[in-house]
Amino acid sequence: MTLPIVPGHQKIVLQWGSAGGISTFYKTPVVNLGMDSANPCVDIKPGSSRWPLFLGGEPSVGPAVLFWSELIVILIIALVLSKTGWTPLNLLQWFLLFIGISMNHPAAAIIVAGWLIALDLRSKADQFTGMKFNLIQLGIVALTLASGACLVFSISNGLLGHPDMNIRGNGSSAHLLRWYHDVSGPVLPRTWMVSIPMWAYRVAMLAWALWVSFWLINILKWGWTRFCVPVLWSKVKWPKPRFRQQAQPTPAGRSWKQSGPEQKTDSGQDPGPEK
Repeated sequence: MTLPIVPGHQKIVLQWGSAGGISTFYKTPVVNLGMDSANPCVDIKPGSSRWPLFLGGEPSVGPAVLFWSELIVILIIALVLSKTGWTPLNLLQWFLLFIGISMNHPAAAIIVAGWLIALDLRSKADQFTGMKFNLIQLGIVALTLASGACLVFSISNGLLGHPDMNIRGNGSSAHLLRWYHDVSGPVLPRTWMVSIPMWAYRVAMLAWALWVSFWLINILKWGWTRFCVPVLWSKVKWPKPRFRQQAQPTPAGRSWKQSGPEQKTDSGQDPGPEK
């Protein structure tokens, strides 16, 4: 195809279609311009029906899937927490819990982990009594409600939403993958993407939601025992108010006298009425 090049600003758009769509391993087609080019960009729009897993290509600047580096961090954190003995969770349970929650928002995983650790450290609150102990109990209740909300949000978003693979670089996102090269030869740089259908993510999140439901049955039994043993609530001893004795007025012409028992003289006889 020959295109006329005239002085001034020009915008030329060439569109063509290919027989096959985006497959599991998709690579951009070969495009030969017949001459060198500058600042070429290659964009891929996966659409809402694909789950991008791995990205790559010839351009020097492009997107990257940061979720896999986060997965290594999650594995290290799960290993450390399983060795502390703070909770009855083992390495696999910590890992599965963090993976499902972090697919939506990492902050939710921090809240749930803090709730489990707070339940395990609840026994140390027995040294407190009164209002301090009750405030600790109220804090655990607040963490329980927040953790329940995080789990419900993760399950609902996993079954209805899209995974957060944390795709960053060159203005890219999960819906737009953009590569850039400063100078290119006649053949434009080629990029590739490994993706699977979105229904695979739905099935994985459904399996995770079923696992969480069975896991919660056991963890709530353990948490309730930690929460209410030896006591569920501590009685608060409020200080008794102190009342002052008020002075009572005497009849006219007499001085003020404080109410109280009658005083006797040293001889033990009644001194009689005052004058």
